Amino acid sequence: MQANRRTADKTIIILLAIIVGVFYYFGIILETLAIILGNLALVIVFSSIISF
Repeated sequence: MQANRRTADKTIIILLAIIVGVFYYFGIILETLAIILGNLALVIVFSSIISF
């Protein structure tokens, strides 16, 4: 099976995950939303890194 993500896609995904992390760090997103977005960001970044 071929990977469906290119370099630009991976870069955008990683940048979005970093933005979520920064928002969490500075308290812009809180509680349940922070947990959901944080977990989603981790899953997306790991799948992007391994090209799944």
